[in-house]
Amino acid sequence: MQQEQNLMIWRDVFVMSSKNVVFMITANSENKKEYQYSVSSWKYFCEKNDAQLILLDKTIIDQSKMHIIFQRYYLFDMLENSDVDYDQVLMVDADTIVHPACPNFFDMTDDKYCMVHDDGSYDWILRGMEHYKKYLFKDEWFDFWEYGNGGFQIVNKNHKEFFKEMIKLYFENKELIDGLVDKFGIGRDQTILNFMLKRHNIDVKLLPYEYNMTCMPKKEIIGDDMLHTRIGHVMHFNGLPDKETSVPLWMEATWRHLYGSLTNTEHKIDNEFQKSELNTLLKINPIHRKVIFRAKGRWGSSLNRGEEIGDYLKLLGYDTVYREGMGVGQPGEITYSLPNDTRDSTIIVLKNMHQDEFMMLKNNGNKIIIDVIDCIANGDYTIEKICEWPIDGLIVPTEQLAAEAKKIRPNMEVVVLYHHWDKKHLQNIEHYKNTEKYKFRLAYIGSPAGYFHKDQIENLTAVHEWEKMTSTSPYYTCHYSIRPENDPQFLYKPNTKISVAAAVGSNVIHSRDLSLKNLLPDDYPYYTDTDLESVQKMAKYAEETFDSEIWHTGLEMMRELKERTSLERIAGVDYVKFLRKFN
Repeated sequence: MQQEQNLMIWRDVFVMSSKNVVFMITANSENKKEYQYSVSSWKYFCEKNDAQLILLDKTIIDQSKMHIIFQRYYLFDMLENSDVDYDQVLMVDADTIVHPACPNFFDMTDDKYCMVHDDGSYDWILRGMEHYKKYLFKDEWFDFWEYGNGGFQIVNKNHKEFFKEMIKLYFENKELIDGLVDKFGIGRDQTILNFMLKRHNIDVKLLPYEYNMTCMPKKEIIGDDMLHTRIGHVMHFNGLPDKETSVPLWMEATWRHLYGSLTNTEHKIDNEFQKSELNTLLKINPIHRKVIFRAKGRWGSSLNRGEEIGDYLKLLGYDTVYREGMGVGQPGEITYSLPNDTRDSTIIVLKNMHQDEFMMLKNNGNKIIIDVIDCIANGDYTIEKICEWPIDGLIVPTEQLAAEAKKIRPNMEVVVLYHHWDKKHLQNIEHYKNTEKYKFRLAYIGSPAGYFHKDQIENLTAVHEWEKMTSTSPYYTCHYSIRPENDPQFLYKPNTKISVAAAVGSNVIHSRDLSLKNLLPDDYPYYTDTDLESVQKMAKYAEETFDSEIWHTGLEMMRELKERTSLERIAGVDYVKFLRKFN
């Protein structure tokens, strides 16, 4: 009876008469003004294609009892309870905008369950598949290229019983599902949906990408040229960095670009948006100053922390430049890697620069940020010394350094930005998977200066040459990084080595460096004390537990670290958030 009373809330939706239905959840959207743009675009589609728009603006069951994303599987109950006559129904997310020239996809379904393949983050997708297989679906499996995104689903009356099975499975496994989502950061219903479609032999048709354009930044199609509006039909604004800010701005910009001249399509758009006369492209670019990455030379850290970060920000539409040069010419002569008229930009100095060049840039009104990388660990300068410079911001590898800097300069912007892994390490993963047996292989990969307890750990290989580091890192199933406790490297070095291990799918024997605080859980199974005896014991333990449940527990933690230290996360989220502070 309680469920029937709840279903009466479905009658509160906004309905227009027609046959096919577009259904969207807009409940709890008080602070989601961007949903108005989605509704407006879908209203236009429905009017054009004689379809019916239905908005669920209230939850039908308290969210403490059922997450709102699963409440959409009451769809058929809602329609029948509201006496809505329907043929096919599109369930679509509210962070989408449909192109005004979108074809009528209801004519393309062949009466099947239709979705669009999700090729956003295969790491996130496969992690979700692995966890749900292990804990919920046991021996069931399906090919990841059959995996559909739940933000665009076309269904019909043949799928009523399937939706009941979805609801049943949720209530029977609610605590398990909630626990998996909280522990592993995986999706709540989408992966379950895909498993259930396979379990119940539902005939699924995957429509082309144009009908659910997910994760557009990774496709490099969303930028100030509005390319995304010219190559597809349904734009899905997920997978954007700093989504709380970027999604509303991009949805507004896209709606104005596509529908701004179609005055009859405005549907309750908020007055503050209607009256806005700001340049839309400036609004959607939250970093207003030009960003210049400045390095002394072309070495590993400059490429990773400068060129790669800058190039990725450029893909997102930001004005970035990478420059390198020593900054010093002949005796008595100062040469600059940046022109003397460089003004009003944000300069990220990698490690250090010549004092005269620094003062030239500072006097020209530039904001200057130092990325210390490993300079403090290497003894090039101290945190006290660098804070004496009139810098505007500081990027450090550990929370301890950040706290020390804030104590010295309370008003300076200081941030911990993790070191991302280099994608060159991925180049031979498939090669080694196909040609080498999966067995325990231990290696230190890095410069000789960081190779502690060398020649004293059994079966430990050392790889020092740069090209071999990136080409052979996937070959070694267990990496090695030991820094003596309270040594400057232990206290101040970045997280580079553990990120490389995570990137290639390996575990790592690692000391508890301060750079790993808040990055890797304290119960990671291959953490070790740094004395020789402890390290030797851990090396034997790692080999003994290879490919065991303990080993795979470690790999699960490393997979999460891989995502956290990816270029997309570090540049697209962390850097953007930090650089905004210098507008």
